[in-house]
Amino acid sequence: MGASFEVGWLMADIFTPVSILLMGLVIFSKPLKNAKFFAISIMLVLALPMHNSNFYICLTLLLIIGFLYFLTNLRPVFKRAGIAPKRIFIALTLILASNIALSTIHYLYGGEFKSSRGGIIFLMGNVVEMGIIDQYLNEQCSVKNYQLCKYKDSIPNNFLWDARSPMRKTGGWRGSEKEYKAILKDILTTPRYLKPFISSSIILTLKQFAVFETGEASKPWRRVNMAVRDYYYNDFRNFVSSDQSLEKLDFSIINFIQNIIFGICILLYLIGFGSKEIELKIKGLALFLIIAALINAWVCGTFSGVFPRYQSRVVWLLPLPIFLHLLKLRSNKIFHKI
Repeated sequence: MGASFEVGWLMADIFTPVSILLMGLVIFSKPLKNAKFFAISIMLVLALPMHNSNFYICLTLLLIIGFLYFLTNLRPVFKRAGIAPKRIFIALTLILASNIALSTIHYLYGGEFKSSRGGIIFLMGNVVEMGIIDQYLNEQCSVKNYQLCKYKDSIPNNFLWDARSPMRKTGGWRGSEKEYKAILKDILTTPRYLKPFISSSIILTLKQFAVFETGEASKPWRRVNMAVRDYYYNDFRNFVSSDQSLEKLDFSIINFIQNIIFGICILLYLIGFGSKEIELKIKGLALFLIIAALINAWVCGTFSGVFPRYQSRVVWLLPLPIFLHLLKLRSNKIFHKI
């Protein structure tokens, strides 16, 4: 699958599956020595801030686990799977501590006490693509004096990056946040706009869940070439003669195999959830990873857009419970022979 590409790519996406796996260790692992548990906790706190989506993915995942544990009749099942309230609270503490630490770093370096900026702009870009903003502006511009109203008939779909985007004329990434926040708040609290937003979000989530091609590595832009030439001159010749620079990278085989493995995993999950021979903890991990992949698809698809790289960074986690089950079977077989 595409794991090797995700690890080798100069992109922070690898820290999303790392964050999910570390949180899984905090919640699912057997009692660990203090040093090991401390090391896992520190790695989780460091991995979460590496990408803006990690905090929301892990927090949403944990909230779902907490809801199922404390507010349903599944508590006995959770206990048999080895999930304890203490672990849930520790995971929550680590997630919040990571967000607070990142906000503090931004503040100490002259920024605001925020973990990230620009989230409102990304969401606005997706609301534009959903088509909701057109309806909203047509109905509200007569009563609300938004700067965006001046451009309501010429808003491009590629709202974030198009040179003609009104965002560039209403204050850019920083200057537009206040107005866009007010618009989005109105949309998300008004039923006639919220309903199409939710339906679009569901469609985008399902679409993102199934879009996970590996290999979003196009020919480097000229400014990238110049940066490598200026700062890594000794490597420049190798860089310009690389497969990526010559557009010779081919991920067709990896993606073909990845599609097959994804289908097999989903099929085996469906069979395994109904089998009494599969250890409950393995089932719990499989469900944990499926929910994590769905949340990743929801966060990215709804708040940024549907792009293969968002789901390709987590799809290779799905075979893990199957590997663990096969390893357990093999260990039991060896033990019986002894």
